[in-house]
Amino acid sequence: MLNTSEAYKGAIVGAVRRIVSRAIIDLVSPDIVYGTVTSSGESIYSMPEDLYDKNTVADGPTYATCEWNRWILNGTQKIYPDSPSVVEGHQGFLGNQLSGNDGTMDAFVQLNVSNLNVLQAAAVCFTGRELDGYAVDFTFAVYSGDTLAYSKTITGNRKQTVYFEGFTVYNPTALRVTVSKWSIPSRFLRLVEILPGIYEQWDGDTIYSLDIMDQADFSCASLPFATATLEIYNEDRRFDPRNKSGLFLSVEERQGIPIWMGVETPVGIEHVPVGVFYQQSGGWSIVNNGLAMRWRLVSIVGLLADRKFISPAVLPTSLDGWLAELVSQLGVNFAGHYRVDGNKGSTSLTCEPKDVENITCGNLLRFVCQASGTYPKADPETGYLWAASLPTKTSNKVMLDNLSDFPEYTANNDLSAIVFKIGDAQHVVGGTNTASDKTISVNNPFIKTAAQANDAARYILVNYGGNKISAKGRGDMSSEVGDVDIVEADTGFAVSGRRRRQQFRLVNGVMRDVQSELLQATGDELYTSHIVITANGTWTAPAGVTKLKLVIVGGGDGGQAGTDGTWDEDGKPGDGGLGGKINTLLVNFNDGQIFNVQIGEGGASGQAGEDTTFGAYSSSSGQRYDGFADIGTNMAFGLKGADGSRIIAQPNTGNGGGGGVPGLRGVYGTDNKGNHYIRRYPSSGTQGTPGGSGCVIIYWGGI
Repeated sequence: MLNTSEAYKGAIVGAVRRIVSRAIIDLVSPDIVYGTVTSSGESIYSMPEDLYDKNTVADGPTYATCEWNRWILNGTQKIYPDSPSVVEGHQGFLGNQLSGNDGTMDAFVQLNVSNLNVLQAAAVCFTGRELDGYAVDFTFAVYSGDTLAYSKTITGNRKQTVYFEGFTVYNPTALRVTVSKWSIPSRFLRLVEILPGIYEQWDGDTIYSLDIMDQADFSCASLPFATATLEIYNEDRRFDPRNKSGLFLSVEERQGIPIWMGVETPVGIEHVPVGVFYQQSGGWSIVNNGLAMRWRLVSIVGLLADRKFISPAVLPTSLDGWLAELVSQLGVNFAGHYRVDGNKGSTSLTCEPKDVENITCGNLLRFVCQASGTYPKADPETGYLWAASLPTKTSNKVMLDNLSDFPEYTANNDLSAIVFKIGDAQHVVGGTNTASDKTISVNNPFIKTAAQANDAARYILVNYGGNKISAKGRGDMSSEVGDVDIVEADTGFAVSGRRRRQQFRLVNGVMRDVQSELLQATGDELYTSHIVITANGTWTAPAGVTKLKLVIVGGGDGGQAGTDGTWDEDGKPGDGGLGGKINTLLVNFNDGQIFNVQIGEGGASGQAGEDTTFGAYSSSSGQRYDGFADIGTNMAFGLKGADGSRIIAQPNTGNGGGGGVPGLRGVYGTDNKGNHYIRRYPSSGTQGTPGGSGCVIIYWGGI
């Protein structure tokens, strides 16, 4: 789950909320190679590499220099350090020629590029700081080899960023900015960016609709991936395939579009990254007679899915190595665009060259993740390929107030067995239900031993058995696929499940009825062992185990007594007892540690149940769910007792006792002579039944 502020958490579940979208449209060629930056002269403190990093903000400190009126002795400026390498922040290019008393200047900066087929737009960005100034009169030029292919002179400029469109240059090799007048006398030329293409921020004024679907297969048996459909207003027909001088030729495969969605809070709009999505070949369409443009985009996993893997001369031998090789297949500018959870990157993964012949990048990605105990997804903040481990703690609570209907439960597929091919032999691992007619066959070249097959089987089984929970609600952009969530299934009744699919759909500023699917599987978050303790005593952790997941269930409350009947009316049924508190937590401890266990007894009629303790941990630190469905045992605990039912709570469930039966009112009768007599005296209400005792559920191994 992504980190957000308390203001966001309050606003996203507010009765009234405003959702907004934001996208960075990056139509710079994904294959462009940036060369050296040449100029009429630059300071030793210049940072020419800042000119092509797509950061248009000068976020570093201002430094005092010999320029007129830049030496301010008020503590707001820094002194340049002796070494240029320790200059702070994003400074950009800094020239060494001062403008004259009237601002005149004759200085240029040239960004040299290669591997760029066509250029139809560009931008020049100054710092935006009043103290630095900006170019008032300048010429922007594009060269193809030694030929000047495009030139435009700007006079009287007052903007921080100046955009250029309406031209087409094939095979450009250089973009040059020549300044003839600066806005302040005695100033150096300062530039923070020369953008060879379109790199613009679009918001609700440009974005008409946005539909994002994110999904994953934790077993790596298939390769679903995140997609986005982005529709923008195109009234000015900037993107028009019929207009040869328009921007349409700039749309290429593998161009990235970072997308955020935000909610308005009392302190402003807080945006949450929902992914970086990429153009695919043929992934666009013009709709409504050109008035709108629709992009169908995919995550980096989608870019890899059907791409043929080009085998290198020497195969990688670790998860890190394979991921680095996979992203490099997308182009030089994707190098290093991956991340790995924990120490999984060093996992040894070796195979023979014949094993990766005629294979897609998508299938290879599935294999290396399956063999390393991870699953593939895209990092929502960076767009990088991510070999992710499954989170083990609860991330979020989805309450009925933010659902448009009650969640829908359906049975999840069971699996009878998993059959691994290891060399010429087979290794069979039992599934979730031997009666199932579904079997998975795994022929993964990186799984070579029975132990490796058993490890992989645990991850595969997380996807099978149990229930699927489908919910339709208002949506929370901070949720991620893979999160373990608590879902309010009915008023006061909660279940836990792992999120494997979610959708965010925004049309005209409204997001509602968005789909999500959670899996309440029996694999319980990759734990290999568990035990349910139902009696007082001690428990000794198995050797080598230093981390546990605990579910500590307190004793349920006893049901309330039914009230007595009177001569006027029946009594009232007793309220069912509340379920015991339930505390779920992960704990670290010393190898071989012994824990004292005290199981909380259920309360007598009208009495609270006792706390259950496990070492220093207690159910008293938990909360009441009125029903908590545990993934691993597939049982419900802490149910509220039924009112007026006298139903007896089962031991070791933490369920509340049944409420007492009400007493009956007294009844008079009349005989055939008109004499009155008492047919029934008022009866007493019965006591409620005791609550069920608690228990401790312990999970370990495989985390």
